[in-house]
Amino acid sequence: MKSDAIKPSDEQLTDAIRQADPEAYRQLYYRYFESIVRFIQYKTGDREQAYDLAQDVFANLWINRKRLDPTRSIKSYIYRAASNRVIDSQRKMARESGSSAHAPSVQTEIQPDESFELADRIDYAVAALPEPV
Repeated sequence: MKSDAIKPSDEQLTDAIRQADPEAYRQLYYRYFESIVRFIQYKTGDREQAYDLAQDVFANLWINRKRLDPTRSIKSYIYRAASNRVIDSQRKMARESGSSAHAPSVQTEIQPDESFELADRIDYAVAALPEPV
């Protein structure tokens, strides 16, 4: 992807990433990495874990780049992937500790059926936030 004065759109970056363009991947990474780290840190309360999980999200994005759909929001895809990584990490910690009582919880005092709906609404709201200026 050529370096232009005008920032490429997420759709353009997604299409270029599907074609294995490392510059497009780099631009997308720098566009969203810090906000994904903050999002994960908010959910986990652990900055170091947030960096690790965010790295996993972006590594998997590159590995699965052929599956990306440029007509769908890459921002929503990344936030959904980050949310799923947090859930997977918490499940793994619960299995390793032998009890789900020791795993950090993203939500408290919410019925299980409501938690997925709430998480989806939060993810959608975060994904709809405007780009930082």
